[in-house]
Amino acid sequence: MVVSQFIKAVRVGRDYNIEVDFNVSFEDLQGFCTGNPRQDKMQAPELRTA
Repeated sequence: MVVSQFIKAVRVGRDYNIEVDFNVSFEDLQGFCTGNPRQDKMQAPELRTA
């Protein structure tokens, strides 16, 4: 579910050529994975309660 928020599209071509379009830049994704998000672009998600 979390990964689906980062991926916009996946295309598979001939010879298993795979292209992935992300909703965020590669640098932002790397920062999220390493725990060092860039403060100017990514923000922590809001906590919502029912």
